[in-house]
Amino acid sequence: MWHPTKPEFAAARNSLSLGMPYGEPYVIAAVRSVLGDMDEATASVTPRR
Repeated sequence: MWHPTKPEFAAARNSLSLGMPYGEPYVIAAVRSVLGDMDEATASVTPRR
């Protein structure tokens, strides 16, 4: 247990991390869809493929 004083917090955070493989493609698609609308400073730190 990585948070011994608040096990419910640790369990909640662990459950969120289990959902990321399913949610990550949607986040990537959303960022790529607006990449052209970003200002140059923000877009320059976002890797393009």
